Amino acid sequence: MPLSVVAPLLANYRKDSDGSRSLDLGQRPRFGPIHKHRRRRSTRSELDGKEAPSSMASSSISSGALVTLQELNPSSPYFKQGASLRATGKLQDYNVEAGIATLVDGSATLKIDTQHLHLNLRVGSLYQFIGELFFEPNNEAVLKARVGRNVDGMDLKLYHQSLQLLREFQAEQNNGRTP
Repeated sequence: MPLSVVAPLLANYRKDSDGSRSLDLGQRPRFGPIHKHRRRRSTRSELDGKEAPSSMASSSISSGALVTLQELNPSSPYFKQGASLRATGKLQDYNVEAGIATLVDGSATLKIDTQHLHLNLRVGSLYQFIGELFFEPNNEAVLKARVGRNVDGMDLKLYHQSLQLLREFQAEQNNGRTP
């Protein structure tokens, strides 16, 4: 057996007063880390000797701005092409063939494109979707969802109150900052 295999095993033995060795059961074997020095994977651009484009280095996916369906109107700052949003409401209708769901909260509705999701949607349940807002040719807003989850059991009234408190807090923080 090579010394590199035997040496860690011997480290767990102690020398007794009579000169013999016995296994020290009070310690676990000291084998050390398997990957003492982890190798960093090289990117393709490093292998070519070129730098990665800055757009690749800084690309990120937004978590989606928290919005209520009532806020999604033409005067809202969130109501713009490509805005990353997080919308919550009750599923009113679902067209399986088209992959289009209709989310409702109070009197406000929003179409959700669910083609890229693998969810079993149930009409009448509460859902939260994260995605990007796009406009159809008739100027109707559609959220192209990349994430969706069932949030049955969520108290929507309490959710709206906490969202309002969050916005008030953020406004106070932004007003208190000095440029």
